[in-house]
Amino acid sequence: MNLRFLRKEVSTLLLAVLVAPSLLFAQEPRKYPSPDGSELALVIPVGKDQKYAQTESFVQIRTADGTLLCTKDFSSSDGQHGAAVAQAGWTADSQFFVFSTSLTGGHQPWHFPTYFYSRRLHKILSLDSLVGPILTSDFTLASPDTVKTQTWQKPGDLTPRPLTVRLGELQRIQPR
Repeated sequence: MNLRFLRKEVSTLLLAVLVAPSLLFAQEPRKYPSPDGSELALVIPVGKDQKYAQTESFVQIRTADGTLLCTKDFSSSDGQHGAAVAQAGWTADSQFFVFSTSLTGGHQPWHFPTYFYSRRLHKILSLDSLVGPILTSDFTLASPDTVKTQTWQKPGDLTPRPLTVRLGELQRIQPR
């Protein structure tokens, strides 16, 4: 057997073994173009440690030509104190990008912090800080700027209560 050939095969195999795990964790950003095509939301998998790259997120809002407008980093140094975007979407009027998160590390498994980007304010706001804790990662969007989700009946009562919010009206309220 040719020693050079064997060395090359072993080198190739070693490289594959070293690179394959990072390929398993490497994910492309999820892209969410606004309905009017003028802005793009990116949900980028992140993690300080490669094994957490699928469980935490970094959100960017950009113009269609790539100019950065706003960011929100949900990564943590240990992969146990961050959040991952669970569901996301733009409202029909392209004024709001809404996304729910799931907390990493098992903290508050009943709570799914939900956020929205306001095009007018160029800010990401917490829906929870305006209406109370959100109890599900699922939401639906209705035209033009309505979010339907669930919150609690009253503070401390985790019985879900349907919640319907018009974001255009809500963004005028100061967070609690």
